[in-house]
Formats: sequence, structure tokens, C-alpha cells
Amino acid sequence: MVASANSLPDSLLYPVKRVVENVEVILSISAFDKAQTYLELAEKRLNEAEAMVDIKNEKLVKESLTAMDINLKKAMKEGDNLTGDEKLEFFKKLTKFADHQQIVLKEMLGNVSELTGEAITCSLNLNQEAAGQASLTLKSLKRDFTKGEASLADESLTSATAEIEEKELTEEIESLAQEKGAGEVGLFKINLDVFSPNGDGIKDICKINVKATSGQNLWVDIFSKEGVLIRSNLKLAETLFSKGNYITSWNGKNNVRQPVSDGTYLFKLKGENGNYISLTTVAKIDNTAPAPPDLLAPKDEEIIYGAQVALYWSSSRDSDTEMYVLQYSQDPDFKEAKTTGDLGITVFVSKFSEGDWYWRVRSVDCAGNKGDYSIIRTFGINKRLIHSQTTNS
Repeated sequence: MVASANSLPDSLLYPVKRVVENVEVILSISAFDKAQTYLELAEKRLNEAEAMVDIKNEKLVKESLTAMDINLKKAMKEGDNLTGDEKLEFFKKLTKFADHQQIVLKEMLGNVSELTGEAITCSLNLNQEAAGQASLTLKSLKRDFTKGEASLADESLTSATAEIEEKELTEEIESLAQEKGAGEVGLFKINLDVFSPNGDGIKDICKINVKATSGQNLWVDIFSKEGVLIRSNLKLAETLFSKGNYITSWNGKNNVRQPVSDGTYLFKLKGENGNYISLTTVAKIDNTAPAPPDLLAPKDEEIIYGAQVALYWSSSRDSDTEMYVLQYSQDPDFKEAKTTGDLGITVFVSKFSEGDWYWRVRSVDCAGNKGDYSIIRTFGINKRLIHSQTTNS
């Protein structure tokens, strides 16, 4: 069960994870616990759908979205039955989730087929319903108290409304602080220094993370190194269960949804007043595949009298090459070839059975771009000659 906690829908342990989650729902006694558990499950399914988009498994994307929608509807239904502080706390969390969910779903929409896009659109419609319900509920709580209705002016609602007013005051103070260049932002980073938004499912999306005072409205603008605005107003959403942690992502497209060219891009963070906060960060887009390496040894068609062989190739001419992928087979068309990836060095040593062998190598750069395979070389293994020589001796 512990091992399954972080498993994804394509994992063998994933069914165990879902069983554990069902038990968690059953053990949630109060309506508040159930509402919060369903909301947590909706966020998990959202994260899983995003992960399945990255690996191009659209079947599991749709399954994750369906499960997410089911849990979100259950959370909204349970939330309607809450009162006082619990209702306020739940719908504040629902608002944060809806903001984050909308950003993720819109980014996913540009990276899937039309059929899967329809499923995402359905989820976006439910997202708007959830955001609307949360907004109306929070406004209703404050309005009813302001009117002084006796039925709602109990101690718990007084506390809840005071929290709303305190939050609004805090936001106003933070906004004024930002206008003076004193925004409370402690971290602004991206998860990839170099990425390749080329649709191959490898390092396609750059995720942006900000740690700041909770409750702020923050956006990211992206500029070319020449200072030209490429993408504006990427909205950061505060994560549901981690106060002050904001996230969004960039798929390497500009404001008109066209892919940008290779190059270095500057990310600038701004507050709701439109002023930029001093922290900035940089990422590089690289969609150019590295050149294939040269095969050095054994020599082409060389006969080797022994089972153990060391295959050598040259370092890639591209400075940002991160690893190599080697394929070897006894079939010249590489049917049923053995593939060894993640090689950080330019040599591979192994034992080979008798006969003719074909081998080739490709480079993979730090952006995840895979180059073409090198030319194919062959070598032969002859164990019988060694055996004959040993016998004669």
C-alpha cells in the first residue's frame, strides 16, 4: 500500500492505490471530512491526467478525467451540506482547486487529440460550475452576515465572516506592498532549465513554481532574450493543500498558440497591480536533435575470438548531449533488438553469443531530443576457433 501511494494509472500498483482511497472515503465520518477527501481525490486524478498527457496515453487521460469529475461532483454535493467555519474553509479550498484545475486543463487541451479534447472541455464546463458555486457561496456567507440575519449570526458564522474580511484586508495590504516593490515572494523557479515542446511526450512542458504570501494574485509574462513579449498573463494558481505554493506551466507557445522558436526565454513575475516583482528566471527551448555519434570499435566486420566485447563510440559533437542509447541485434533490420538507454559514457561492455552482430548508437540531449541513429556496424563472434586452438595446445 505504501509503494502504491504515488503510482500512476499505467502502473501495476495503481489498483491498490484506488482501493486504499476508497477505504479513506469510507472512514471519513463527517460531511466535512468526506467533502475534503473527495476534493483531494479530484486533485489526484487531475495530476494523473496531466501525467498521462505527457506520455501520450489518451485512454488513461480520459479515464482520469472521468474519475476527477465524479469526485468533484461528490465534493460539491457534500460541501452544500456544511455550515459555518467548515463551509467557509471547504469553499475556499474549492476555489483554489478550481483555479488550478482550469490552468492545467487548458494547457492539456493543446496537447491531445480532438476526441480527448472533448473530454477536457466537459471537465472545463464542470470546473466553471464549481468555481461559480464557490464564489456564490462565499459571497452569500458574507452578505447574509452583513445584513444581520439572526438565523446566520451565530458564533461560527461571525468567525467565518471575520476571516473573509481579514483575508480581504490582508490582500489589500499585500497589494500596496507590491506597489512599493515589497511583494512577499520567497521563491520563483522552473522545473526545467532546457525543454523541448515538440509533442514527443519528453520534457514538453515547463512547470513554474512560486512560493509567496497566501492569497495573492500572481501572473507570469515570458519574453525573448531580445525583450519581446512572447506569452503574457500566465495565471498562477495557489495549490489546494499547500498555502503559499503557486503553480502554472508553459507549453512553449506564444499568445496566439503558435510554437516559439528555439532560444532563451526570460520569465517575469508580476502582481495584480501589473508591476513586475524583482525575481526572474530563465529557460531555454531546444527542439534541435543532436547529431549521431561516430562508431569507433570494433572495426566494421571485425571477427572477435571471444564472448566479451567492448563497444566504443565518439562523444557527440553537441555539447548538451546528456546520454546515449545503444541498440544491438543479430538481425540487420534490428528486429527483436536489445536496447540499452541512459548510457552516460561512450563505451558498453558485454558478452555476446556466437554469430554476426549489428549495432548502432543515438544521442539524447538534456532537452530530451533524440538524434538519429548512427551508421550501422557489424562484428562477428567466433568461439570455435579459440576452442580448437586450446584443444591443439
